Amino acid sequence: MFLIVLGLASTIILLAEAQLGLPALQSPAWLSNAPQSVLDSFNTLVADKSKTQDQMQAAISDLLAQNPDLAKNFNAAKDSQDNRNSALQKLKSLFADRSKTASQVEEESTALFKQFPADVQNYLAGITQCEKGANNGTSPMSPGQMSTNLRQKRQYSCACIMYGLLWLMVSNEYGGSNLSTISNNSRGNNVTERFITSRIDVWCGGRSNMMWRMASLTGIGHVIGRKPYFTENCTFKNDHLILPEYVRRLRHIKAQETMNETKNVEFGYCMENKTCKCGDENPTMIAAIDEKYVVLSGNYLQCYQWLEPVREEILQIYNWSEYVRKEVSILSQNTFRPNMSHKLCLHHRRGDFIPLGWASKMDFALAALEFVYQKIREHFGPISVVILGQDRNFSRKLLEEFTHSIKKKPNVYIPVFPEDSLADDQSFGSLVCDSLIITASSSTYAWWMAYLMRSAKNASAGLIFYNSEFHSSFHYQRFLPNWIPIKLLNGSIEQEKEFIFSLTGLLWTLF
Repeated sequence: MFLIVLGLASTIILLAEAQLGLPALQSPAWLSNAPQSVLDSFNTLVADKSKTQDQMQAAISDLLAQNPDLAKNFNAAKDSQDNRNSALQKLKSLFADRSKTASQVEEESTALFKQFPADVQNYLAGITQCEKGANNGTSPMSPGQMSTNLRQKRQYSCACIMYGLLWLMVSNEYGGSNLSTISNNSRGNNVTERFITSRIDVWCGGRSNMMWRMASLTGIGHVIGRKPYFTENCTFKNDHLILPEYVRRLRHIKAQETMNETKNVEFGYCMENKTCKCGDENPTMIAAIDEKYVVLSGNYLQCYQWLEPVREEILQIYNWSEYVRKEVSILSQNTFRPNMSHKLCLHHRRGDFIPLGWASKMDFALAALEFVYQKIREHFGPISVVILGQDRNFSRKLLEEFTHSIKKKPNVYIPVFPEDSLADDQSFGSLVCDSLIITASSSTYAWWMAYLMRSAKNASAGLIFYNSEFHSSFHYQRFLPNWIPIKLLNGSIEQEKEFIFSLTGLLWTLF
């Protein structure tokens, strides 16, 4: 029986440590002397259930950076909780020691918590609740009486001692925040943090390649408790004005600083050499690594499944700045005027893709545009066609041939961005387009345009199509299951059969 009680006690302590659903019962003690405006800011943060843990930590760090006196209180509170965490580890060891009797467990646990006077009342209150029915229905003893008896008589059951410890953990005076995980600017990097990065060969690639790395590392890191970092400075001009949250999260750590604490692992490269598919590698395969820094062998890390657990967080990381949104809004108004039609966009990529054999081709682009336009207009109503891509001659030729092939002349637009604009095809497409055709499927630029669209995972808002004829080293499995692969066969567009039973595919076959 005693062993069962100890087992239950250990489980209780583990649950308390993990804080599984435990509520924040009061404002943190380190905010006791804060101005009302700071208290209001903190309460707003706590009440915002949409924020991830990382976002909450970042917001509190910003709050501390703006209030130096508050940061001192925070540091003192964090030191106190670090001591409590140390005590918690000792308690776990105590309850795991089966050679201890119940009275020894009670005595040693009581002595341990005498080190933390501020916690004694919470501890005793928990025992009081547990002992409520032990006095034949009478009122429970006061904490003072309980304390006296605890010191003198040691008469309480081991089970109630455990309940008191659980109560102590639930009554965390720091408002439920795990202070040891908050990155405080006044403290520098927290020693408990662990990091993950990818191999980068020679150069970082374009911004969209970096977006893939950051997103995949965020998703993989979410599963195994690590945060992304990079040893190379892979930022681009005006990144801070275009994707400010992305830039804020980029963490650069010099390679020489990680040398003695780094583990290189085989993960993420097999997709690049075509020996595996997206999803064949599970992040849990590398969860047990002890080193502080992990370097994956994969370079590009382009698998949508790694992004799925953190999609909402990724959308926040790649949330276009207000500058970009304003420019897109102005350009959209000037382009479409009052126009509530469904925006069918086609993106092409030529230029550097031509010598590689990955470039958009006119025969596919024209056939795909005709095919998709005819199909979706019956479902989404009036359609406006938008052609996106840097090759202006290709855009104009496609416009001419498409309008010539359609009996009822549609509205076709080619947006023109000012030279100094922070907006581009990618931000415009993700914010304005309802449906999209990707004609060069090796383009990570077009992929992110699609992923950031509201129809990326919502077929009722629009559909996303991509050319399933690949000529690069990447498998089509990086595309989301509800995106529709199409190909040009004998002059006609066909939909890939293997996707016909997806949700979007079923809708598609009904048109």
